[in-house]
Amino acid sequence: MGTNYYFKQNPSTGEPWDESIDEDSPLRHIGKRLAAGLYCYKCGTTLCIGGTQLVHSKGTKDPIIALFTGFHDKCPICGHDGVSCSSFTITLTAHKEKLYTLSRNKYKGIENIKCVIDENGIEFTASEMLKIIEECPIQFQNYQEFS
Repeated sequence: MGTNYYFKQNPSTGEPWDESIDEDSPLRHIGKRLAAGLYCYKCGTTLCIGGTQLVHSKGTKDPIIALFTGFHDKCPICGHDGVSCSSFTITLTAHKEKLYTLSRNKYKGIENIKCVIDENGIEFTASEMLKIIEECPIQFQNYQEFS
């Protein structure tokens, strides 16, 4: 289970979305935040035995991948305990740049506009959305698998 985030309106024009653009279109869908297991912030590494690419592979039916989906008890580099973290999969890297642009437009008075909405109906400014993304130490980009 995770949380999907969407642009409320077209970030390039500020206009409402055309009805033909579905909510799950890569143009609207910003990305998804998911729990990603244990992470060592000191070393900047996941404690997932198979590395970041396998943090979301628990429950796989592939017996080879299943060998690498567990987590180390401690950081394999420094020995410290890991801390729970999230990953963020951004749909298009251009979305992050669009969020930066929107968050910097103070002179236009739009930096506090709630331009993002999550699947639960909670609204966010571009700056708040960037903070959510930046708090996720594991990041991916994929425009095909996000629902």
